[in-house]
Amino acid sequence: MRRSGRRPPKTHVILALGLVLVVLACVACGTSGEPQALTDDAAQSNLQTALSGGRVFYASNNDSFTGVNGGASLVPGVSSISELATGLKYVAGHEASSASNVISIDAPSRSVLLLTAYEPGLRTCWGILILKHSRSGPYFPAYPVTAQLGTFFLRGGSSRSWNCAASRVVPSALSNRGFQAT
Repeated sequence: MRRSGRRPPKTHVILALGLVLVVLACVACGTSGEPQALTDDAAQSNLQTALSGGRVFYASNNDSFTGVNGGASLVPGVSSISELATGLKYVAGHEASSASNVISIDAPSRSVLLLTAYEPGLRTCWGILILKHSRSGPYFPAYPVTAQLGTFFLRGGSSRSWNCAASRVVPSALSNRGFQAT
């Protein structure tokens, strides 16, 4: 076999490295020794998926979260988040998430989106708050940082699923660097 001295295209190298990283992540998750039913991974992963859906919706809806969960305020030609094939079930913000694949979604203004998901295994409510513009006061009064634009990851303060509604969740922990360990 004769070598031409040519290197593989950069896209092939990047795809190969990406595949190696995915395999390593799967192996690491599978060998952690922790039972899958007692982790918060499902709720957090589903919230990340919902976050991606929310961002797609925001961009396609003229930089607005208005109508994200459907309804009359949805601009013609724009799909609600539940129509974006995320594989998740979405409920209105006043309804609580009852499982890791049920996302409670609240958009109280065009620049604010709050998503929550309940992880029944550890009885934990997780959430993501997106603020596209700074506010005159914090969204969560106990966390002044929520007056600034950004994406915030939170853990709800109650272990009961009925308190895991996006419109009434009260965080016990909040970070702008990802979900914090329980």
